[in-house]
Formats: sequence, C-alpha cells, structure tokens
Amino acid sequence: MSLNKEKEVTKLIDHLFREEYGKVVSYLTSKFGFHFLETAQDITQDTLVEAYKNWSFNGLPDNPQGWIFTVAKNKSLNWIKREQSKYAVFQKVKSDDAFVEEPENLYLNDEIQDSMLKMIFACCQPTISFENQIALILNILC
Repeated sequence: MSLNKEKEVTKLIDHLFREEYGKVVSYLTSKFGFHFLETAQDITQDTLVEAYKNWSFNGLPDNPQGWIFTVAKNKSLNWIKREQSKYAVFQKVKSDDAFVEEPENLYLNDEIQDSMLKMIFACCQPTISFENQIALILNILC
C-alpha cells in the first residue's frame, strides 16, 4: 500500500474514532442493553482496528460510517450467540449426573473450629484418591 493511502486510512480512522465511537457504543448499548456497555466499547474498538486493517488492504468502502456500524452490530450479535452457547453448555454440564455430589455434612462447623483442619478434611473426601488427597493438602495448605 502506498504511503499516501495509508495516511488517508489512518486519518479517516482517527476521525471515525473521535466522531463515531460514542455513537456506535450508544447504538449497541441501546440495542442490547446497558449491561452490554463494556462489551460494546470493546467491540467498537475491535471494529475500528479491523477497519484499519481491512481498509489498508482493500481500500476505503463507499460508506465508512455504515461499514463501522454494520460490522459492530454483527460482531455484537456474534458475541451474544457465543455467550448464549456457553451458557447452554454450562447448563447442560450442570444438569448432568456425571458429577459426584458433595456430602452435605462433610464436617460440622461447631465441632471443627480450625479452618486449616477443615480444609484438610475437605481434601480427604473418599472420592479423591489417597495420592491426590496428599497432593491437595500439601499444595493448598503447605
């Protein structure tokens, strides 16, 4: 890419960052909720970085502001889909019977006052092998 073209792209990205950043963040936050603010900021910054890389290689689009808004919205939708997918996997794993349930009364708080001793008892669950019990106790408590 020529030096003039790179300067033009850099200048446009700087301008878009100053003028459009707040608009894009506001747009994404209004679309997806205020709890999405931090993610909207990250996505907007990522979109501007992607714009610089893309435009430096492929040239400027006809409507740079529209490109920024469209890419930011698509990145947001992809992020939400990933988060929903993670949540669905978490719920599936949580509901599976593959995990061994912890005994309800591993120790009684009134009987054992020393917190390190409580931790030793917690590390000595029968579901954990003897070697792993020792390793846990040494690693956590020593």
